[in-house]
Amino acid sequence: MVQFGTRQDYYNFLGDRKLLETHECPFCDLEGNKNHIIWEWEHWIILYNKYPYTGNDQHIMAVPRVHKEFFTEFTKEEVTELTQVHEEVKKFFWEKPYFSFCRETHGTITKSIKHYHMQFIGAELQGKYLRKMLQNQGFPIEQELDISKSDIIIHNNDNN
Repeated sequence: MVQFGTRQDYYNFLGDRKLLETHECPFCDLEGNKNHIIWEWEHWIILYNKYPYTGNDQHIMAVPRVHKEFFTEFTKEEVTELTQVHEEVKKFFWEKPYFSFCRETHGTITKSIKHYHMQFIGAELQGKYLRKMLQNQGFPIEQELDISKSDIIIHNNDNN
């Protein structure tokens, strides 16, 4: 049985640190993650998130074995293996809805680990959920969007 912590447990683990340094990276600790690993390949592992968002036990992550911060650092072999990763993620969720996003750090405090990873969360992504998640990550979202009232501006590059 996989044991999950809460987001508060994670914040307690971080303590006063806003960002874990490379030598503290929990994704590089394969031994510490062995109970959470679902699949392993040469370049990637898929594992359960120890501290899932909103307590969702269907929150998994794809993590490169080698510590890298940005997608542009990957080798062709690592990128090619991503196809297998995504195939296994689809099998994991079967026909249940899920959404995904990747995490990179570039001069931001909206994440705490400098190790590139992709998040896959079993749920339907809805506007309010995304808005709350972004707010909790420190994004300055102050008002509700109402698409029906033209809050989205489409820029036209037509110079006529």
